[in-house]
Amino acid sequence: MAIGHRIRQFREQKGFSQGDIEKVSGLPRSYVSRVENEQIVPSLETLYRFAAALDLPLYRLFCTEDGDPHTPHLSPRRSLEDVANDNSLSGAQKRLLLKLKDLVGNMMEGDRAFLLDFMQRMAAR
Repeated sequence: MAIGHRIRQFREQKGFSQGDIEKVSGLPRSYVSRVENEQIVPSLETLYRFAAALDLPLYRLFCTEDGDPHTPHLSPRRSLEDVANDNSLSGAQKRLLLKLKDLVGNMMEGDRAFLLDFMQRMAAR
């Protein structure tokens, strides 16, 4: 299924109109329509905006299977608690890391996507 059709499918499942997507994402309604009708191909940055407006992780726009995608060759990640217990961090760094974990954990997915984008832009300066 093409990406525009997936966006429309998720939008309709959530009961959103194209106008709702316009309000949340800032993308013009006519642009949303052209994407959904496969008249244009959105950039990756625009797909992030669609995913945030639909309150979805970006991979859901691409992944057609239910649940999380199968990732057989990834090594397990250390939890933030494990990272915070690392002796190379100072006490202040450990407290900051755990506080950020709690704060970000309480955010809505769309806000997390916005924060990540903001932080990436700040780091690129």
